[in-house]
Parts: sequence; structure tokens; C-alpha cells
Amino acid sequence: RERHVITPVELNNSWAFYRSIDFGFVNESAVLFAAITENNTLYIYDLIYKAGLTTPELGLLIQQRSSGRNFTNTFADSAQAGDIEQLKRYGLGVTAVSKTSGAVNEDWTGYKIRRVTEMLRSDRLKIFSGCEKLIEELENYQYCEVKEGATVKEIPLKLRDHAVDALSYLICSLPEYIQPVFEQHAYAPPVNRWEKMEAAGQKPWRIGR
Repeated sequence: RERHVITPVELNNSWAFYRSIDFGFVNESAVLFAAITENNTLYIYDLIYKAGLTTPELGLLIQQRSSGRNFTNTFADSAQAGDIEQLKRYGLGVTAVSKTSGAVNEDWTGYKIRRVTEMLRSDRLKIFSGCEKLIEELENYQYCEVKEGATVKEIPLKLRDHAVDALSYLICSLPEYIQPVFEQHAYAPPVNRWEKMEAAGQKPWRIGR
């Protein structure tokens, strides 16, 4: 925890600000608020995490939490096109995430795991301590191994992963380098990823205070 979860710091208005959304209703909607520094450190500084919100209610809450900031972009699941269009009517610029790696030899699941892992390993992801639900989901992330022919794929368990999905949309939508420019506005049993990777001498998603 000590590497990635930090006490909140003052955010510089010269940084680039982004949001990302994982829509829900019965399950929680998760919205991350992020800032990227001049040296490409990504700060997750605020989080909406709430079930039972209609899209207009979510849009109003996002506007309230965004007050005083100019956001370069907001990313959301392309499968929720109707929700995205509603948010646009509230003046929120939202870009749909296609959920593809862009490479024939890497699927979306592997791509998002790799990109988040790289961000953690490079110490460029910092999460404010108040974003407890994101921290909790990252620490409890689990997956199953599914064999397809000679290939074994890692399939994340769809448990509580709404904030993690929003984080994936954000990280996978960002280029490798961010120049701050502003605009307004067959089934195997579940495997604990941490235990398996620690056994291999790796700790890609182990985060903490």
C-alpha cells in the first residue's frame, strides 16, 4: 500500500484532468476523477461510487464534483451508448472506449491488465486515500483461468470491479505520454491473482497505503 495509496496532495491547475465512468444502476456506478502531472504521474483524487443513480442524477453529481476544473476528456464504456448520449446533453464531453487492444494477438482483457500493471510497476499511479472503494477492489481483484484449445486465458471474476473497470477505461484510453492540453469542460476454480504472482516473484497489482 505504501507505494500507491497516498495522503491527498494539492492539485496543480496546470495538470491535465480526466474522468472515467463505469455505468451501473442495480450495481454501483463508478466515476474516477484523475489528474496527470508534467512527469506523467497519474493521480486518482476523487471517486463517485453509488448504486441506484439514473443517468441524469449521475450527470448532475459529476458536474458538482467537477466544479472549478477543466477536463480534457471523459471516458466510458462504448456499450452504454444511450447513457453516454444523455451525459453529453448535460454538457459533459464523453468519449466511448472501444474495449479493444488494437492488436490481433492481444484481447481487451489482457490489454487492460497489462496497461494497469505497467502503470503500477512504474510507480506512476497514485491513489488518494479517500478513494477506498477503488483501493478495496484492486486489492481483492481475482480471476479464473479458462482454457481455449492450447491457450489459457485470464478471465476476471465479475464481482465488485466497477471502479477497476473505470480505471481500465482511463488508463487504456491515455497515450503513453500526455501533453497537458485543456478543453472545457473449461473452467478452473477462482485463482487469487496476488498469491499466484507473488509465488512467481511478481507483485503487479499489489497496492497499498
